[in-house]
Amino acid sequence: MATGWREEFEGFPASLRRLVEAELAAGNAVAEVHHGFPAPPVGACLVLARPVSTRPRASDGVLSFRARESSLLSGEWSDTAGAFFVLEPPLPPAEPPDMDVIRAAMVPVAQPAASTPDAELEFDYRGEMLTYREDGRVATIICTFGDPPRLLPRTLNGWRLPDGQGWRPITPAERERVVKRIIDICRQGHGMSRIDLKE
Repeated sequence: MATGWREEFEGFPASLRRLVEAELAAGNAVAEVHHGFPAPPVGACLVLARPVSTRPRASDGVLSFRARESSLLSGEWSDTAGAFFVLEPPLPPAEPPDMDVIRAAMVPVAQPAASTPDAELEFDYRGEMLTYREDGRVATIICTFGDPPRLLPRTLNGWRLPDGQGWRPITPAERERVVKRIIDICRQGHGMSRIDLKE
């Protein structure tokens, strides 16, 4: 402890002096002694170089402890009168979050195609598209993968036919049947208990 602080330290209550002396014996150090916050004008503050390690960081009948999570301090100790304080320095800042990990967690994991004996459904999460196959023909429908997923039946408007036979429009009745089939496959094959329709 710096010589100039020793006289200040002698004015602290015995309970706080014992705490500081135990910390110094354990290898801690005094960073500064001052008369600012949180001590009132009649008291003083002693700031340790490291958090207290020689006793539990909890109040007892002699010392009062309060955890502080700020850029100024991480904890404060005071006697019952609350005029003198032993302060712990702020904790090192937390590591910044790994944005690559956060972004990766936001992208749904690709799911394999779900199928039944007569149909197959592929999921394109990034493109927000479902591809439905039956009897060799293919149709696509937009599906926004929110909570819950939402199908847009109006985007299911045609079949790509097999073997380069071209394209054929889907009738309203056929659209209704295919949308119902897609919902059934989503529920049975992918556990999507709720799917909304947006016209």
